[in-house]
Amino acid sequence: MTDKQIIEKLFSRSEEALEALSVRCKGLCMSISRAILGSSEDAEECFNDTLLRVWDSIPPDRPDNLTAYVAKIDRNLALNRLNKDRAKKRGGGQYEEVFEELDACLSDGGDTENEVVDRIALKAALDAFLSSLPDRQKEIFLRRYFSFESTAAIASDLGIKESALRMTLLRLRESLKEYLARENIEL
Repeated sequence: MTDKQIIEKLFSRSEEALEALSVRCKGLCMSISRAILGSSEDAEECFNDTLLRVWDSIPPDRPDNLTAYVAKIDRNLALNRLNKDRAKKRGGGQYEEVFEELDACLSDGGDTENEVVDRIALKAALDAFLSSLPDRQKEIFLRRYFSFESTAAIASDLGIKESALRMTLLRLRESLKEYLARENIEL
C-alpha cells in the first residue's frame, strides 16, 4: 500500500491503515525507540502510542513522507518518555552519549520567542547541511543523531572499523559547526 493510500484510509478512519503502518514502520520505529529507551518492552509501548498519535493527527495532517512522519512521532514520544523516566532514575540507551557528542555544535535552548525563531533557523540550516552531504555521510549522521544507533552497530552494518566511523562522526560534527557559523546561526 502506498503512502497516499494509507493516508486516504486514515482520512476515512479505516483501521486497515494502522495495520499497513505497522507492517511498514514497526521495525524502524522499534529500532529508534529501543536505542533511546534501552528496552524492547518500552519500545513496543512507544510504537503503540505512535500508532495512536498518527491516528489522532491524520486527519488533519497530510504528510508528504509518511515513514518519516511516523518515525519522527515515535522518536519524539521515546524522548518524552525517557525524560519522564529520567526524572525517576538515571539511564537510557544511546541518548546521553549522542547529545554529549553534539553539545559542541548545538544547544537545547528555552522557549522564548527569539529562541523559537532561532530553532526554526537551526532546523532549516540542518536540513540544508544534510542535503549537502554525500549519501553515506548523511546515512551515518542520521543513524547516529536521529536514530541514536550505537557506533558499533553502524560500523558493523557499513563494514568499517568503529574507529573510522568515530572519525567520520567527528568530521561531520566539525563540518556542521563550520556550516552553522557560515550561516550565522548562533547557539
